[in-house]
Amino acid sequence: MPRFDIYEASIEVDGVNLPEYNVTTDEETKTVTCWIPSEVEKCFVVNWEQSEPRSHLACSEITVDGSSVGGNVQDENECKRISKPGVATSLKTLRPFKFSSLELADDDDILDVRNVDGLGNIELEIWEVEETDEDDNEDQFSLALDDHAGKIHERSKKSMTQQVKFGDEIPINIEWEYCKELDYIQLLVTFIFKYRSIGILRAERIVPADLKTYGTKGKRKIDNISDTSQRGSLGGATKCEEENNLDSEEEEMAEKRLKALHEEIKSIEEKLAKKSSKPSARKKIKTELCSSLISGEVIDLTLL
Repeated sequence: MPRFDIYEASIEVDGVNLPEYNVTTDEETKTVTCWIPSEVEKCFVVNWEQSEPRSHLACSEITVDGSSVGGNVQDENECKRISKPGVATSLKTLRPFKFSSLELADDDDILDVRNVDGLGNIELEIWEVEETDEDDNEDQFSLALDDHAGKIHERSKKSMTQQVKFGDEIPINIEWEYCKELDYIQLLVTFIFKYRSIGILRAERIVPADLKTYGTKGKRKIDNISDTSQRGSLGGATKCEEENNLDSEEEEMAEKRLKALHEEIKSIEEKLAKKSSKPSARKKIKTELCSSLISGEVIDLTLL
């Protein structure tokens, strides 16, 4: 699990934390970056916790694919795990985060409509905050859920095949708490989870080529869920599907690409082996009687 100072974070699917690969830490910017395997149609939960109590309030700010989706507040001197499974649409309902296939379009009108800089990233910022004397009168359910999940222009997708959307609305049982407006004092840490299909992670050599799936051994179950100054549990409502199907189209393409690369390397090695086993032959040098180059003429070597 990625960690910085007393803070750690994870992405959970079907009750277990996803494995992280190529974890890097930038001490100067207080940023931890890693890669995780994502699977289309699977819902996920964003988790964070700290190992020691604090003397101040802490608040998380979560961004998926470059769009803010809210966060959670943790009280002083608490060390419990805080989790966010989606975006609440009412006091009793929620739409969970879900990995989905990337929707593409060739309409040039949408080229500048959506910012794709954060596409493929789940970012979690943890801030030191203070409550103000002002009541938070903002509508907690006014978030435009689908603004960030529209179609992407095919020229903007880069190497992405997935995006985060929201699953169907589900009932929740959460104890809501009255909230004050917050002053953000300082940024404590930023966790960046770069999600890709397991096939793409293999093809890019981020995970071992023989890794077919991600297991659950040794992963911790999530036992409490919170949402934006809410406390409570969603029970089993964070599951979107029970099947673990990794035979998606983009993964098959990545596997074929990887196999072709291995075959090409093998072919080159065989040719080099045959060449080294033959005695070297003396090369016959062709001599020219004179040069056909006109004085002052320049030869374009790129055409040879």
